[in-house]
Amino acid sequence: MLLISQQGSLLSALLSALLSPLLLIYFRILTSIARNSKRKLTFFIAHSTFFVIVMILLPIVSTAKAKKNEKLHLYKEIIYERNRKDEEITITYSDKKIFDDLIRTIDIELNGECLQCDVRLRGSNFQPVLYTDNDYYTLSTNQGYFKVPSNPPQNMIFRYGTDERASTLTVTAFFKTDNEDVCSLLSKTITLEAQNE
Repeated sequence: MLLISQQGSLLSALLSALLSPLLLIYFRILTSIARNSKRKLTFFIAHSTFFVIVMILLPIVSTAKAKKNEKLHLYKEIIYERNRKDEEITITYSDKKIFDDLIRTIDIELNGECLQCDVRLRGSNFQPVLYTDNDYYTLSTNQGYFKVPSNPPQNMIFRYGTDERASTLTVTAFFKTDNEDVCSLLSKTITLEAQNE
């Protein structure tokens, strides 16, 4: 809804910016015609013609805007089912201690045809990822996410440096179903604690 209202106000601003100079020129023409008393009939005809043109253009513009809004609403609504049994998320992880840091490897297996996947990490009051070769984005001082492309592979591996404090991993996935209007939503959260080798 916000997108539609912003486009509507943008359209109004654009029309105002384009039509204002034309209306000023038209007003000057009308005032020059009105000064000449012999041309009062011409003034009346010009003024009436302008009014008729504006009245014809207003419904055309509003109809075009309504059709544009209809096109925005024609996109199919996607309905999400929760937790189908034949689709699962399997998460395993292992740690390798190097000096004071842990190199954590997370292996995520998606069973089913996944459309979108979100992999988020959260620490209690710390950033759980110190460094990584994967695309990792910080959301706040204690959480972030790994960038996962659309239609991700079934097996994904993430490696990163962390410390021995526990963190939380949440994997949320949208799976394709037999019905193209319905997606299956599955989310799994585990606590990642330091593993001793």
